[in-house]
Amino acid sequence: MAMLGHELDNVLNGLLGMTRLLRESGLNPEQERWSRAIEQSGRQMHRLVACFRSAPVPSDRGPLPCVLPTDG
Repeated sequence: MAMLGHELDNVLNGLLGMTRLLRESGLNPEQERWSRAIEQSGRQMHRLVACFRSAPVPSDRGPLPCVLPTDG
């Protein structure tokens, strides 16, 4: 599970970094709104992965749920 979390973190960090570069390139207002949505979704996913990686895993019951506020 730790390896999966690490790999997901790598992908998310790349996504968030490229989104930041895109936003700094001079977008029109609609593109800016879309890029902010991508960034917000990526940050939410990053928090979920961090929660997943830090949750204790009882051997007989599987992972414990981790409640995070999300914007659907």
